[in-house]
Amino acid sequence: MSRPRLVLVATSLAAFTATLDNTVVAVALRDMQVSLGSGVSGLQGIVTAYTVALAALLLTGGALVDVGGAKRVLLAGVAVFAAASAGCAAAGSVGELVAWRAVQGSGAALVLPGGLAVLAASYPDPVRRRRAVGIWAACAGLALVAGPIVGGALVAARGWPWVFWVNLPLCALVAALVIPAPSAPRGPRRLDLPGALLTCAVLGPMAYGIVLAGRGGSTRAVVLCSVVAVVAVAALVLVERRHPDPLLAAGLVRDRHFSGATLGAFAGALAVFVLLVFLSLYLQLVQDFDAADTGVILLPLPVALIVTSALTSRWHA
Repeated sequence: MSRPRLVLVATSLAAFTATLDNTVVAVALRDMQVSLGSGVSGLQGIVTAYTVALAALLLTGGALVDVGGAKRVLLAGVAVFAAASAGCAAAGSVGELVAWRAVQGSGAALVLPGGLAVLAASYPDPVRRRRAVGIWAACAGLALVAGPIVGGALVAARGWPWVFWVNLPLCALVAALVIPAPSAPRGPRRLDLPGALLTCAVLGPMAYGIVLAGRGGSTRAVVLCSVVAVVAVAALVLVERRHPDPLLAAGLVRDRHFSGATLGAFAGALAVFVLLVFLSLYLQLVQDFDAADTGVILLPLPVALIVTSALTSRWHA
């Protein structure tokens, strides 16, 4: 197999693994609850810690690719993701698991942009690059479909820690295949540290406030989280307008195609991930289905997302 194809396999596997952990834990929540003595709010934290860390740091991960080099960022992300996966599997309390899930999401925020940049550097021809990126994206989408099935099978066979232990050999394989890959040239970009910190200040309080509101928490705490998020949004807009290398260029935000696609992706992901969590809890805690059966029942949700994404791409073309 040629080196570009090996890189394609490695980066696609990396994208699959990072995306898989968005959904694979959904069917393991009941077993986690029984093992760790968690309430529903703790289970929410297990799920959202990963997604919030990933969302908050993804733009920063993309900027780090230009600052530190794509291969370095990818390998660092793989190392963080693998270490955090081991920490998740060995966690003895809900608090430990939530903390390690946040670290795991941070690693994924490096893996995804780093892998895509390494892949682009391995395919200088534009036509072949588009095909390779299409395969990379398809593998990430496939993880949404595989998550409930893989998670259900692992939980039924070995218990919930194995939805995390399985990441270690996958990460080792990615690192082994990526090491001989070429490094993408570094750009002159500087890291927008204020923008990165403010992005976290927006998403962290916003997510925590939503969780508090959902479980009937203190109204004062919910209002405080909302105020902090709004102030951070205003500060982020001001900082990004003045920074020479903003995390998100203003031109992209003003592009209606980019904004529309982003809002559509947000709505689809929101529907799928929210439903996966709460339907999984309902099926396992109320209807008393086991993890494997729950995975099969939930399968139409991510399958529908993949199918509609493919149709939309064809209609646009």
